[in-house]
Amino acid sequence: VNHDGPRQGYKFGYMPYKLTNTAINNEELTKIARDEIDRLGTSLNESAILSCIKNDKRIVLHHTTPDRDLIVRTNVDKSIYSANTGRVIIANYTPAHLEKCLIRLGLPSKQEWPEIYASDNPQGELVNRLAEIRAAGYEIHQDSNGIVGVAAPIIKSRHVVGSVGVYMPKMRYTDESAILAAVLDSAAEINRKIKLTEDINIY
Repeated sequence: VNHDGPRQGYKFGYMPYKLTNTAINNEELTKIARDEIDRLGTSLNESAILSCIKNDKRIVLHHTTPDRDLIVRTNVDKSIYSANTGRVIIANYTPAHLEKCLIRLGLPSKQEWPEIYASDNPQGELVNRLAEIRAAGYEIHQDSNGIVGVAAPIIKSRHVVGSVGVYMPKMRYTDESAILAAVLDSAAEINRKIKLTEDINIY
């Protein structure tokens, strides 16, 4: 993967998105998903976030704060590669969109995604890892600080538009299946609400 020149984003015109109805603006996504993110955070009593990709960064659109002494906080904007809520979004890009994204971003650093450097072919391993995330329908990651993140994509008309995720210290990541189920259920509920909306356009 080559990474030459400034990091330029690709802008898609208003009309193609309106015709295919595959996109959603961030304000509308937040409006639709906010209550479900709040419910998820309350049910697990952990930090829950709604995210999207903007300017090649994972951006937090909405978050909850648990009623605990030890709270996991995430940056409002973060590297796509280092945030599993970012990884799960680009893993669900169309092949053409993903290819353009990877050319812009280049390989992640060893700090952002150390696991891919266990392979003699980091570029191939990156593509394989993203394919595994897409096939699974979620991403679970534990960082070097002992923080566990569980994330799932938000889909509109078979196109990814964002992600839902929860973060917690490893010591509270005990009922793994229940936590994953809660995240997947929230993503499914947001997807259902999005499907009910009409005439949502991106600008």
